[in-house]
Amino acid sequence: IIAVIEGRGNAQGEVGLACYDLNNSTLELYQFSDCHTYSKLVTKLNILNPAEVIMSNTVCEKEKLSSLIQQISMHCSTLKIVSVNRKYFNDRKGFRIFIFNLLQLRKNANFLFHAAHLYYCLAATNALFKYLEFVRNITFVPSSIKVVYKTNEHSTMMDITTTKNLELIRNANEQKSHLSLFNVLNNVKTQMGSKLLRSNILEPSCDLQTIVERLDMVDELLNNSNMFYKIRNALVYFSNINHILSSMVQKSSVASLKVAESKLTTLINLKNALEAVELLKDAFEDSVSLLFQTFHRLLSHRCYTDMLEAISSVVEDNTHLTKNLFATKVQKGYAIKAEANGLLDISRRTYSEAIEDINQLVVELREKYHLPIKSNYSLHKGFYLKIPVKNMSACSLPNEFLKIMKFKGSFIFTTDQLVGRDFHIVVFILIADNVLAEVMKNISGLYQLAECVGIVDVVASFAFNAIRSDHIRPVFTDTLAVKNSRHPILERMPHCHVISNSIYASEANNFVIISGPNMSGKSTYLSQIAILQIMAQIGSYVPAETASFKLCKQIFSRIGYNNYIGTNSSMLFNEMKEMNYVVQNVNKCSMIIIDELCKGTSLDEGVALFLAFCEHIKNFQSFCFIATHHENVIQLEDYHSNFEK
Repeated sequence: IIAVIEGRGNAQGEVGLACYDLNNSTLELYQFSDCHTYSKLVTKLNILNPAEVIMSNTVCEKEKLSSLIQQISMHCSTLKIVSVNRKYFNDRKGFRIFIFNLLQLRKNANFLFHAAHLYYCLAATNALFKYLEFVRNITFVPSSIKVVYKTNEHSTMMDITTTKNLELIRNANEQKSHLSLFNVLNNVKTQMGSKLLRSNILEPSCDLQTIVERLDMVDELLNNSNMFYKIRNALVYFSNINHILSSMVQKSSVASLKVAESKLTTLINLKNALEAVELLKDAFEDSVSLLFQTFHRLLSHRCYTDMLEAISSVVEDNTHLTKNLFATKVQKGYAIKAEANGLLDISRRTYSEAIEDINQLVVELREKYHLPIKSNYSLHKGFYLKIPVKNMSACSLPNEFLKIMKFKGSFIFTTDQLVGRDFHIVVFILIADNVLAEVMKNISGLYQLAECVGIVDVVASFAFNAIRSDHIRPVFTDTLAVKNSRHPILERMPHCHVISNSIYASEANNFVIISGPNMSGKSTYLSQIAILQIMAQIGSYVPAETASFKLCKQIFSRIGYNNYIGTNSSMLFNEMKEMNYVVQNVNKCSMIIIDELCKGTSLDEGVALFLAFCEHIKNFQSFCFIATHHENVIQLEDYHSNFEK
């Protein structure tokens, strides 16, 4: 969930953004200056992919919608925008909330000093937390939330149009298709890994040290198969580490037995994850890569042993939750050791008798009506009975059966004797509360564990892809030179023969013009260049024989145009608006991919605009790849030494 606020008056264009992930318990803060089209904000919303966006009611008035709302609605039409009173965007109250919830306050004094001047971030934070408290009924354990202030300093910028054109996250033609870069690279085992992979693809790193460290990790996994399989097997136990964190940090303001019982579930899941820490640490034992060695030191910290000992002192060693809800409920009843509380034996005896009564009721009904009746359990319905449908009808069932429904090929129902028989052992819920309070002292170690799991999972996924598809390690120089490269998405298409192509651009030949007949593969070749650049900068191996890349801080692509009726915009207007954005932001660290510019006007005007754009871009040392049919543009090679056809 995201809260967004924009400055007013002279500060208009200054945007503050606070993002809280309900599944990860991390508060991310952003503050930046944006242009009148709010391209940075729209791109950030696309990366974060929020369920709801909280905004001030002053910018959401239907009579005079602000340009901020208009841009968000145009580019992110599926987002749910929630308006709240402007008074909740208060930076002073936001700073107090910040101090109350920030993890390890004493160790973040320097961060607090800088955060005190991020007025728009703090204002958005206050609105976000008030919304969570009063609308979502969520509060937090004091000093438990991980807060991260993020900048774009070491990230490659791509606007939302580029991410759609290159099909980075989803296929442009079929939303349910798996033919996108994310799905091609997604062989992760955990939700943390999936989230990190998605954010890395949409915002690749441009920090050479970070990229090289990841490539070193992939290289080591490829050369050490034993380590690779140990890591992949250990990661399975951390699939829900983010949910464990969020359930520990968040408190529901509505007290109920179901909320309390979920704490026991959290305790059992946390125990299983902490037991697997040793497996993951052993996998890093003889590692050579710097990050693997760092993770080995982190996982060797005493805090994980302390948390496991605290939990093991009250939870049985062989306790594991299953997918069967009824079996899980029984397992919870016997999860706590008997010596943990004197009243536990009495509670368990009552609990066992209730389960036996339900089983006896099922036997009696089965014999009485000669029907294959079975008992079942769900979180919402509690205990209920079911019969396979076959050739039966609801009308033919006995009147003793109540609330009859058809569900998944069975009739489900209850009886007077079964109503209200949903039992909870309150004693073990109180014990779980006490143990979780003890574990919360080392919550920072769990955040480090989650971050370690996410990075390792993504790197292991890259290694898996490199093995399966014969990828090679890229290097970074001042030249873009890739020999016999292949399109990674086309490789996954069934019955598709992929033609390899070489790519070259340098400071001396930084402007490449591509021409050829229709359906010859120009657009595919252009997208392949950008996708390989992204793969290299997220630390992945690439499909080629040899590969050298130049670090890019911006990637622009313009592939395909349409009229947009919502803003009464023609194809040419959209082209010019987007090319203006390129002209205003291009620099020597940019990569520009353009397919058939100026198709929405007459031939003479299109060629003139195309030539003017090329003449301007050539003054920068950015790598530019343009596909065209215009003969006049192709002839630019004869007049400029840095142009190549």
